Amino acid sequence: MQVLPWFRKYCPQSLNEVSGQDEAVDTAKRFINNYKPGGKALLLFGPPGVGKTCLVYALANDLNLELMEVNASDVRTKESLNSIIGSSSLQASLFGRSKLILIDELDGARR
Repeated sequence: MQVLPWFRKYCPQSLNEVSGQDEAVDTAKRFINNYKPGGKALLLFGPPGVGKTCLVYALANDLNLELMEVNASDVRTKESLNSIIGSSSLQASLFGRSKLILIDELDGARR
């Protein structure tokens, strides 16, 4: 039996389950609904544990988006990150869905 970390186990599965973050939820939904290819990214920031990553997971789930997650501190360099994200963003989804790319812990990447 796989044991999930508590933050994954209790992560909201839907935007309706995100509590106390109405403005962030509305902003994220508006951004996704109005996004044009080649447009700027949405930057979520705040202290650890406030639900930034959970918001992205719930958003992808509700809007039926294919979520691709990269942890920038694992990749380390801008070139490596561009290599992964660049090629993935240009490839078609296996499931015919639009993609949502999450670059977590971007502050951990080096130039």
